[in-house]
Amino acid sequence: MMEPVLCPGTLEVNMDWDRKARRGAAVADKPNYTGMLLTCPAQFLKEDPSIKLVLDGSLMHVRCCAHILNLCVQDGLDELRTLLEPIRNVIRWIRAARSAKRIYKQKCEEYGLRKKVIALDTPTRWNSTYKLLHDAIAYRDVLTDMYNESRATDGQFITNNHWSLAKIVHDVLETFDNATHIFSYVYEPNIHTVILECIKIICTIKQTSLANPGVAVKRLLDNMKVKWCAYFTEFPPIYAIAAILDPGVKLEGLTNLLTFYYQQLDVQFDVPYYVNNCKRILERLCEEYGAVIQPQPVGSSMDASRFGILGPVLKKSRPDGSGSSSSSSSSSSSNIGVGEYLTYQFETEENFHIIEWWKNHSSKFPVLARIAKDILAIPASTIAFESAFSAGRRVLDEKRSRLSSESIEMCVCKKDWDQAEKRTQGHKEEDEEEDDPWMTLDTSDSGGSGDGGNQQEQQAP
Repeated sequence: MMEPVLCPGTLEVNMDWDRKARRGAAVADKPNYTGMLLTCPAQFLKEDPSIKLVLDGSLMHVRCCAHILNLCVQDGLDELRTLLEPIRNVIRWIRAARSAKRIYKQKCEEYGLRKKVIALDTPTRWNSTYKLLHDAIAYRDVLTDMYNESRATDGQFITNNHWSLAKIVHDVLETFDNATHIFSYVYEPNIHTVILECIKIICTIKQTSLANPGVAVKRLLDNMKVKWCAYFTEFPPIYAIAAILDPGVKLEGLTNLLTFYYQQLDVQFDVPYYVNNCKRILERLCEEYGAVIQPQPVGSSMDASRFGILGPVLKKSRPDGSGSSSSSSSSSSSNIGVGEYLTYQFETEENFHIIEWWKNHSSKFPVLARIAKDILAIPASTIAFESAFSAGRRVLDEKRSRLSSESIEMCVCKKDWDQAEKRTQGHKEEDEEEDDPWMTLDTSDSGGSGDGGNQQEQQAP
C-alpha cells in the first residue's frame, strides 16, 4: 500500500530515528507569498500518481518563524534608531579615530575593564543591534565619559535615560534572540517549540509595556505587536499538532497555553474550537497513516518542570474542571491510539528529548510515532536552508571570481562535511572583530606615521 507523504521534504523518511537526517517542508523566502508558492509543489505532487499526500496536502503551509521575528523587530526598531544614535556615535568614533582608541584604552584601565571591540550594528540585521547594546551596556561608564567629555561644549550628553532605554530594548531583543536561536536548530527538532517561544515573546512584550509606560517604549512595542498579530493571531495547525505530540503538553497543555497566549495578546479567540479541530486533524492523520501501519493500543504523570515559567500554565485545570485529555475515544483503532496517548501518564526524564521519547514508545504508539517522526522533522525556520545558499557567496568573491561550478560545489560540500563532523552546521558565521587592525594599532603618543600615519582623524561625536 502506498505510504502517506506529509510534505515535499518528507518524501524519504529516515527509519532509524537519526537526528542528523532533517527533512522539512518546502521553502518560500517571503511569508506574504508562501500560500501562493506552496500551491505549486502541492499541485505537482497531487498530479504524481506514485505519491499520496496526507490530508490532500493541507498541512504543507509552514512559516519561517525566524523571518517573522525579524519583521516584528525591524518595525519596532525603526522608531528608536535616532534615540540610540548617541551610543552608536561614540562607538563609531572609537573605531575610526586613533585618539579615541587611546582614550578608550585609558578609560577601560580606569574602570578595570578589558578593552573590547564593540561592533557596529547594521540596519538589516537586528541581532547586530542586540549585540551592540549587550556590549555597550557592559561598558556604559566608559562610553558615557568619553561621549560627555567630547560634547561638553555643546551640551549634548548621554544620560541615564539613554541607558535605561537601551536596557529595555536589549531585554526585549534578548527574548527574540533566544527564540531565533531555537528556531534555527539543525540537529534538534524545534517545530513543537514554536507556540511556547511565541508565548515567551508576547509575555515579554506585555510585561515590558506595563512596566515602562514611556512614549518611545510604547511605540516600539506597539509596532512589534501590530506586525506580530498579522502573522501569529492564529497558528497554522501543524504547530499545534507538533505541540500535542510533545508528551509534556498534549491536548490539555495546548489548551492552557493558547488560552494564556490570547490573554497576553488581548485578542478574542475560540481556543476550544481550534484545539478540537487540531485534534480532529490528528485523528485523520492517524486514519491515513493507520492504513499503512497497524496500531497496537496500550494504556502513565505529566512533569512540566522542563518548561520553566510556563510549567504552571501547562498544569492549570480547565475552567469546567475537566481535562481535555479525557475525551472519549473513537471506535476507530487509529483514534483509540490518539485517546490512549492523550491519557498516557509518564515521568519526564531529567534530560528529556522528544525524539528519543517517541523512539522508545514507538512500539506502544506505532502510528503516532510515525506521524511524530514526520512532523518533528519539519524545521521552524529556513535559516539552515538559507545558510546553505549563502555558503556559495562566501566562496565566490572578487578574489575568486573565475572558479568553475565544479570547484565551487567541491568547496561548499567540503566545508559542509567538515561542519557536519563537528556538528556546527547550524552555527551562523559572524564577522570576527577581535582582529580588527584599527583596534590593535599602537595608541601611544609617539610618532605620527605608524599604522595610522595616513589615517584621517575623525572628529569626536
